[in-house]
Amino acid sequence: MYSGTNIAVMGKVSSMAQTLKLPAPISSYSIDGGPQTRYEARELRNSSQHNATFFEMDGLLPDVNHTLVITVQSKGSFYIDSIRVSSTTASIPSMGNRQTAANNTRDLVIVPIIGGICFLVLGIGIVWAIRRRIRDRRKRMAISVQSYWTPGNILTHDS
Repeated sequence: MYSGTNIAVMGKVSSMAQTLKLPAPISSYSIDGGPQTRYEARELRNSSQHNATFFEMDGLLPDVNHTLVITVQSKGSFYIDSIRVSSTTASIPSMGNRQTAANNTRDLVIVPIIGGICFLVLGIGIVWAIRRRIRDRRKRMAISVQSYWTPGNILTHDS
């Protein structure tokens, strides 16, 4: 679901499809249960094309939640690069809930901070485990050397 007056679906048309003997991507698009618009990519021989416009619709009603249904009709590769929604009042609800820009900005700041803290704690744990392993290894080596070289174990050779 989305709210906006314009939408565009951009995708990748791969040149590898021909090498792998796969058909070019064929897909259809429908807004709000309306008629389907079909897109059939032409096969590329030398290079892939990124951000090819698979579907575009302008002039949709503003301030209305729209539903876009994408149907892949080919058995080949199908890649979506982006879906662009635009309008003066465009919004894309997340899981059915509308979020404000302030909440999205807060999440964009908090998530990397939490990830950084987790990464730092993981790094400290790894360093601690390695240092403990080295310390234990040194203790075992000291004990084995000490038990081997105790007084009385020195062999003498009488001539």
